[in-house]
Amino acid sequence: MEITTRRRISAVERLIDEIRDDDIRVRIIGMVVDSTNNILVLDDGTASINVTFDENMDVKKGEIIRVIGRIIHSANGKEIHGEIFQKIKNWDQDVYKKVHKLWMEMKF
Repeated sequence: MEITTRRRISAVERLIDEIRDDDIRVRIIGMVVDSTNNILVLDDGTASINVTFDENMDVKKGEIIRVIGRIIHSANGKEIHGEIFQKIKNWDQDVYKKVHKLWMEMKF
């Protein structure tokens, strides 16, 4: 019997306003600005986006989290179907944006 495995497409690091139409999976970091059942609204200072999970998440408004998920294109724009989330402590958003900008400039 042959065993086959499916490999997921790597998630690319993005700021919310940098998410492109051809992105399939992304990693974003942002502050939870709203949380209702299994839907979160994340804001990273550039934009906000809805993130839907299959289950209710134990996060509170004001927490900083990293989300890995698939981009969903809907009538309301882009959303993310969250696969994984991680709470982030001692976060400096300004430093992150500077490092992210430098990283993006270095890519060829």
